[in-house]
Amino acid sequence: MIDLDMDKINAELRQIPEYDSQIMLQGVPGQKDPFFGIGRTEDFEWDEDEFVEPLFDMPYINKIMNELKMFRTRLMKMKPRTCYSWHRDKTQRIHIPIITHQNCQFVLAEKDWNLNSISESKFLNVGKAHYIDTTRLHTAFNGSSITRIHIVGCVNGKN
Repeated sequence: MIDLDMDKINAELRQIPEYDSQIMLQGVPGQKDPFFGIGRTEDFEWDEDEFVEPLFDMPYINKIMNELKMFRTRLMKMKPRTCYSWHRDKTQRIHIPIITHQNCQFVLAEKDWNLNSISESKFLNVGKAHYIDTTRLHTAFNGSSITRIHIVGCVNGKN
């Protein structure tokens, strides 16, 4: 985990336009649409690691993404009382919680597709950058009454 200046992050995020569930913070050359690149990666012609160009004038956040070698970084909302399906991502992720609650948890299975082997459930603290091996089977849930917001970026291996 890496400590972060949340005052700087929150100040820079004020410029982000309204979005429903996610908006890109990094794009590909020639594409400035902050909604290009959300969704399933199989649906677009670019590789995930090509999404490295900052889309917004956010010096502190852009510096973090660069230093942590993050790519295809998004600002993601998770609505109250929701849960993602069990899944595996192609790459590992860094999560930077912006708004969260103790009842928002990240759950990793110990072994692939063995849902009887929950190895850990984690609360991700605000003010930290959390490395998570999301190539493992995992889910997340928001069991609170507030919307959880995280910056989520892909990484190649543990930084």
